[in-house]
Amino acid sequence: MPRRPHGRLTDGAHRGRGWSDAWTSSEEGLAYLETRPYYFVRLQPDGTFLVSGVAAGQYELALKLYEPPADGCLVHPIATKVVPFEVSEKEAAATGRLDLGNIPVEAMPTLQPGDSVPDFEFETIDGKKNSLADLRGQHVLLSFWATWCGACVQQLPALEELHREHADGGELTMVSLNLDADREAARQFIIQRKFPWLNACLGDWSATPIPTQFGVGSAPTYFLITPDGTLAHRGYNIAETKEKLSATLNQSGPTP
Repeated sequence: MPRRPHGRLTDGAHRGRGWSDAWTSSEEGLAYLETRPYYFVRLQPDGTFLVSGVAAGQYELALKLYEPPADGCLVHPIATKVVPFEVSEKEAAATGRLDLGNIPVEAMPTLQPGDSVPDFEFETIDGKKNSLADLRGQHVLLSFWATWCGACVQQLPALEELHREHADGGELTMVSLNLDADREAARQFIIQRKFPWLNACLGDWSATPIPTQFGVGSAPTYFLITPDGTLAHRGYNIAETKEKLSATLNQSGPTP
């Protein structure tokens, strides 16, 4: 699957503070970064990038690797790495390029069709405790989403239609896992929309390990799970997920 790399090149004064998403998106982190010279870098498909006009000094290249959604929002990198390097006075004055060489980046595992789906516990918005293991023996559709994600909200009517077509008849159990940092605001959004399936508010990415377990880097992301706990489909668009669900149900027959 193609992946979308981004990077931020900043001077070495940041060294030692760490480049976690939680820190860089905090008020302290954002305020600090605004005080430092930096360049935002989008890597080319071949993995190269070029930054012009970099003065001599020590720098850090902070890399973030994303899986690009077909129609959605990037929510978290599947890999990060910080590469320190130095630009000498000679290199800064030269017309040539400073080659950092190949930079290997280890990405977190992403759950793929055919894999056994890990169990996890969640609490629905009405306070009831559940786990994925409790749903074993049923077809399950997990959806990771956020209210601030335009594509997620646009696909909600299609989810409601999917529920009417399959979940009402017992063929499918649907579980939506919200990733808004403000859990109460997300809870109120869900209550107002009166979604009839299981809904849980996981909170911000840094507050829950569940998206990492599944290798979720964008929203919406859908996981269709068979009754024996195997992943049948991983997708980013509800239309293709509905097609895969129909094919899976036809193959397996009615759920006992």
